[in-house]
Amino acid sequence: MLDDNTIYWCSTCHFIQPSGFCCFCGEPVVKVQHKTCQKLGNWFVVCSAGHRRTNPQESIILGREDSHTAFLFSNNSFVSRQHALLESKSDGIAVKDLQSGNGTFVLQQNRHEEQKSWRRLQPDELVILKSGDPLLLSWENLCRVWLVWTPAFVAMEKVSLWKTASKRILLAGENNFKIGNAARIINNDGWHIIENLTDEPGMVVVNTQEVVSTILHHGDRIVVENQTYEYTPLQLVPASPFLPLQLTLNNIEMTKRLQIHEPIHWESGQLTALVGHSGSGKSSLVGLLAGWAKAQVNWNITMGDSILSAEEMQKILVYLPQGDILYDNLTVTSSLFYTASLLSPELTLSEHKEKIRQILQRVGLLDIQEKRIHSISGGQRRRVQIAQALLHEKAMILILDEPTSGLDLANDRNIMKILQRLARQCRTVICTTHHLGNIDLCDQVILLEQGKMKSQGTPTEIASDNHIPLGDIEWCSLYEQQSKPASTTLASCEIIPPKWLGNQPYSWWALLRRRIEEFCHPPASWLQVISQLLIIPFFIGLAIRIVWPLENGDEKRFFFCSVALFWLSISLSSQELQPGRYLRFAHELRYGRKKFPSLVAFILFYGLIGLIQTAVLISPSIVLTVRSQMLLLFGLLTWTLGLSGTLVGLNLGIMESWIKIPVSVTVPALTIMQLLFSELVMVLNSDGYFSFAWNEIRGMIYSVTFSRYVDMAYRACHNETIGIPADFYYNLVLLFCYGFFMPLLVLAMCMKCIRPRE
Repeated sequence: MLDDNTIYWCSTCHFIQPSGFCCFCGEPVVKVQHKTCQKLGNWFVVCSAGHRRTNPQESIILGREDSHTAFLFSNNSFVSRQHALLESKSDGIAVKDLQSGNGTFVLQQNRHEEQKSWRRLQPDELVILKSGDPLLLSWENLCRVWLVWTPAFVAMEKVSLWKTASKRILLAGENNFKIGNAARIINNDGWHIIENLTDEPGMVVVNTQEVVSTILHHGDRIVVENQTYEYTPLQLVPASPFLPLQLTLNNIEMTKRLQIHEPIHWESGQLTALVGHSGSGKSSLVGLLAGWAKAQVNWNITMGDSILSAEEMQKILVYLPQGDILYDNLTVTSSLFYTASLLSPELTLSEHKEKIRQILQRVGLLDIQEKRIHSISGGQRRRVQIAQALLHEKAMILILDEPTSGLDLANDRNIMKILQRLARQCRTVICTTHHLGNIDLCDQVILLEQGKMKSQGTPTEIASDNHIPLGDIEWCSLYEQQSKPASTTLASCEIIPPKWLGNQPYSWWALLRRRIEEFCHPPASWLQVISQLLIIPFFIGLAIRIVWPLENGDEKRFFFCSVALFWLSISLSSQELQPGRYLRFAHELRYGRKKFPSLVAFILFYGLIGLIQTAVLISPSIVLTVRSQMLLLFGLLTWTLGLSGTLVGLNLGIMESWIKIPVSVTVPALTIMQLLFSELVMVLNSDGYFSFAWNEIRGMIYSVTFSRYVDMAYRACHNETIGIPADFYYNLVLLFCYGFFMPLLVLAMCMKCIRPRE
């Protein structure tokens, strides 16, 4: 404390601190007026010992048999059953010894000495300690007492009066900005601090809580004199009024996974951790909330005065699964730009740049914005995923499955702090975790065991009931350098959009651009791209040219070139929707990506790749093609069969994701089928062709062999010297029916049935 009327207060964890930084979360503290705190919040007391601390309460009884405090003492044999009483007072913490056998001791300044010494409290003696002062029980157990001030939440009748502010307020060029007559914003060494100039309830509110003075963070919702703003480091932007959300699940029945009959409740502004051993039902519960899993359950969802259905809730919910959903070959900025252009195609390029700059600032990624995602750390990848979730402006519920899995302790805590800040900004944030060292950052913990809810409560309640150490902040200090936290002012860093990105309203164009950029920046080297586009097609074409070097071998060269391109196309496109990429695709479909533009982007991308491969593949045979019109037809029909292979390959990728038939089996099988069941399969010792007595099964396979129709269409034109024969059109129609419309129809049906999976 500074004086009788000014105190240091941490706006993150709400503890009154003796100095300028919080001992628990490391965040800077602010000076608040004691008298104003009396009117706009409530006082509580906390006792801590080492890394353990109690739940904030108005009064606490310290004792070895008290369920809320016994876990504090490592050697409680000298602690009485009811040893001491702590009570929160407006001027400090009142401490009273409860006739303990071994005594309660406080530090006292000696009159004639500079050093302090322990003094035992007399029976029924009451002393007032300051926040952070030590307390000694029975000479064996040292602890500290803390005063906590929690701002009051605004009453619902006042929330109904809030309106969108009429104009924005710029926060550049000055150190003090007054907002009406009720508040001002101070620029304090890179931090923006809002101060309440009145002591009237409801006049100044940040994230639905009353304010005396607090540090602002990007995205905070501010209400001053019933005018609603959203804070950014450069300005206060008019924002829509906050609608409080309440979500309750009851009587959950999921076969062999979940059986929870007690109500589970979530509210806006809460960070909830779902904890439990592997297989306890955490992922099943978040999958149920996200709509990825089905179960019998009673939903009760309210937002303001409105009652929402489970389907309506999905529109304001974003789910980040445990699997990685990022495209490795993109830069951090490109990944966000493409996602933003899909979600908000109506925004201009400059609006996208400003929006992404702000989000990168919020998650601390401005310094690595131009790095490829495959080159960044696991913690940074998770923050990119959170940044993509923040692009969903309507998202009020954020659900994450194991967001800190595989991260070191420092990155683990950084991610949890980001989630805590997002929850403070009127969102409902739910995450699963195995790391109990950071649950002190959560507002609620739900402990699951074998598909049932074992307990639900605040972190300190769960920790004390299960004898779990709470708040092991010192674990992270092994990895972190002690330094001042980063300020909230916006870094002067230029956000560079991807090339060719304009104000294009068509989502297929954004998908195509993203796929091209991803393809052109492989994790290893450019050799992979050059091999797929140039080297492999050229040597295949050269081999065909060497085997059939004569001009009269034109039909044979065409046939094998077309089948080769079919193999190249099907091999490449089958990787598009394999299990890893399928998860990303299904996730994007769930949150705004359209199926038809996706199909258009796929066909255009692989059509462009096939065009380049066709040109390289037929280049060794160009000099042997006598008639120029046959050269054009040679290339066009070869590319057409490759495009058919693209559609088949996309279907095969989905098949691998659904029924686990690997493309390493299906791709060679279909390619061999194009060779064996064709008109132009050559006998090893002659120029004739195989002939079979086709039964019904062979006849069916024969009729859907795409290379057969391309082959016969080319031969019909090649053998006709004048005009275009009718057989050419006939075979071309059959090719489009069997080679395009049939796989395209199957692909459209598969894409319609794609659903996110757990």
